[in-house]
Amino acid sequence: MKAVSFFGASNGVAVSGNPNSDGSIGWYGSDGLILQTRNGGANWTVRYNRSNAAFNGVSCPSANTWIAVGVYEISGIDHAGWAITTDGGTNWRERYFTNITDPLTAVSFIDNNIGTVVGYNGLILRTTDGGFNWNTQTSRTTKNLNGVCFTDENTGVAVGEEGTIVRTINGGINWKSQNSSTTEDLYGVHFINANCGKVVGSNGIILHTSDGGITWKIQSAVTNNDLYSVYFANENICNTVGDNGIILRTTNSGSTSIFEEKHVESPKGYILSQNYPNPFNP
Repeated sequence: MKAVSFFGASNGVAVSGNPNSDGSIGWYGSDGLILQTRNGGANWTVRYNRSNAAFNGVSCPSANTWIAVGVYEISGIDHAGWAITTDGGTNWRERYFTNITDPLTAVSFIDNNIGTVVGYNGLILRTTDGGFNWNTQTSRTTKNLNGVCFTDENTGVAVGEEGTIVRTINGGINWKSQNSSTTEDLYGVHFINANCGKVVGSNGIILHTSDGGITWKIQSAVTNNDLYSVYFANENICNTVGDNGIILRTTNSGSTSIFEEKHVESPKGYILSQNYPNPFNP
């Protein structure tokens, strides 16, 4: 799985897609899947499957509205694209940008209408009408952005390669670079509230903020594995997943958090195995 988003303790949506065998950016030819669980990750059901797509990020602002972002292959050419459902996965609306060939990497919606996506070369796009129209924003970076999280319609943080962190407090009209104190690539970001958030990235890097992303502190490393996604189950429990099936979990989300490490085997095929663990609802 590339990313997961939960709405409630038991209901969640995950997305996936594998790169080309030659390692190129284009991911067409590998099935792009959107899967749903209704029992906290014990079972997963495919709700959307496209052989010409791959997905990197997903956001579920409500039980019925899900937005997955990534890349579509159209007539042999990659295009940044997205798929949206407003009825819980029964019907889907597919869209892609004709002028953006690199994939979208992450998405954050704060309600059914207002959302932000990020991508390569500092790309940031924002919608206020549920994804029908998108406006380009100035990120003030040319680095690839890999993760984004908004806590309300105005305040958000995006993270990317070489320690890049940018923050907005006015809905993306202006983005400002923040000091991360690292040059590691950053992949995932999540906030449980307006103040408390974490960022994860390459070589086991974990950053913590307690002031809404203005300042960041590096936490003690417990692994050298790359970490791709981080998610708060509540104000105390925080989980992150990464390479080699690693799952890190803390029950003290403060700046002195201690993460416990365990490993799981990734599922094979389209239908995830019955016992596949959900790290975000342990």
